[in-house]
Amino acid sequence: MTLLARIRRLALFLVLVAPALTFAQGGQFTLIQSSPEPLPPCTPAVTGQLQPQLWDTTAQKMVTCTATNTWSQMGSGGGGAGGGVTNDILTAINNASSIFAPVGIALGNGNTAVTSCPYTVGADTSLTAVDRGTHIIINSASACAVTLNDPSTTGMGGFFPVKFTNIGAGTVTISPSSSATFTIATGSSVGSSTGATSLPLNQWQSAVCNADNTNWYCDAVTGNAGTLQGFSVSSANPFPGNCLVYGTSWAPGSCAAGAVGINGTPTQYQTGVWASGSQMGSVGPGTTGYPLVSGGASTYPAYAQLTSAGLNITATPCTNQAITAIAANGTGTCTTIGNAYLANAAITIAGTSVSLGSSTSSFPSPGAIGGTTPAAGTFTTLIATGIVDGEAPITITTSAACNLGASSGCNATAYDSGYTFNQEATAGTAVTYTLPTAAAGKQYCIKNSYNGSAADTGVLRFSTSAAGQSIIYNGTQGASNGYFISGGAAGDAACVVGISSTVWEAYVQVGTWTVH
Repeated sequence: MTLLARIRRLALFLVLVAPALTFAQGGQFTLIQSSPEPLPPCTPAVTGQLQPQLWDTTAQKMVTCTATNTWSQMGSGGGGAGGGVTNDILTAINNASSIFAPVGIALGNGNTAVTSCPYTVGADTSLTAVDRGTHIIINSASACAVTLNDPSTTGMGGFFPVKFTNIGAGTVTISPSSSATFTIATGSSVGSSTGATSLPLNQWQSAVCNADNTNWYCDAVTGNAGTLQGFSVSSANPFPGNCLVYGTSWAPGSCAAGAVGINGTPTQYQTGVWASGSQMGSVGPGTTGYPLVSGGASTYPAYAQLTSAGLNITATPCTNQAITAIAANGTGTCTTIGNAYLANAAITIAGTSVSLGSSTSSFPSPGAIGGTTPAAGTFTTLIATGIVDGEAPITITTSAACNLGASSGCNATAYDSGYTFNQEATAGTAVTYTLPTAAAGKQYCIKNSYNGSAADTGVLRFSTSAAGQSIIYNGTQGASNGYFISGGAAGDAACVVGISSTVWEAYVQVGTWTVH
């Protein structure tokens, strides 16, 4: 190539590259390489080198090489924002482009109501604000403890704002984690305080709190004890010496016609109604279940029990009489009950219908004992012209002692007679049967029986109950507080019968017996 040709090519090259050099060295813009995803490999720059940068045409964002083959968005947290709706707020999103978003108050606890207690208000983390600036709804059927960490706690600074609302039946108690206190404003002196260590919220109450980075300041909506056409009634008469008068709204006024006075406590208050300056009546707290009773011309009505005058049935008491008629005005008539009132009446007695009235017939025979009579009974004397049949009391004993005619020990019932059989497991065991105090007609029998494997052969003994009691056998009377005893053999059997209040008569059925 000739020298002239070389000079011409060099001149053409300078003409072509001159604009790019001008722009790169202080012109209006710098050319940046672009690439779609996937982005090419890269290595971060070291001292003296140019840092690799690209325009990601797929994601439409500037990226730079932050590690080997790793591209990261430039200016994350602030870059990429643009456009948006007027009055939207630029909102930072962790590890993504900031965006313009509408202003709103999110619910706390991850946008859900708090139903599990205790609950701790979420502090800011390094990545996001948790409960800051949110509305925390608590819905718990039982008491709920909420911890609001001190403003000095990590993540709670920056004048931390938060709102609480209790919609559950359980009382919510908000407490700081350490030394912070609450300044509470309710709109009145009731419930307002400074230096409080907790903030209680009943159902449907709420509070908006923020901090001065040391303590908490809360505006609480606690409601009122009651309302009267829009007027709050919280304690004593709010207008002492005046009455409430309703025109277009309730306002203090004089106690004249149409006025209502209110005083007392929120749970028990009293009202009075005036007419022409004179109070006509007053209704206040009373006993549960009592009706409202007029006090007459000069006394206020009150809750009280009704008297006979209040019932207004008769002017005088009905002694041994019955009220047979009540007039339309409530007045009753006292009448003595005679046969005329029982004519053609039927009365059931022990299952038998008896006609009363003009009939003079005697009561019919009640029939056999039983049926509608008690299952057991005690009779002083029972004489029958026919057969009296029934079961005799039977007692089985398996111990060495038994009290006859008593409702304890070997007997469930204190019978005046009965048969007792010895079935002691050890066949030769002696058994003592103690008699009750003698009485004419009482009778008891004892006998050695069979214990399931052998015949019982133990000595059987009737013992009297106390001094002065004795037993007669075959014409011989035993000693005071004496006894009647067998020889101790299989089948031994004897009976005693009371013949007076102190003496028993014995007779033997089986065995050899002696009286002592």
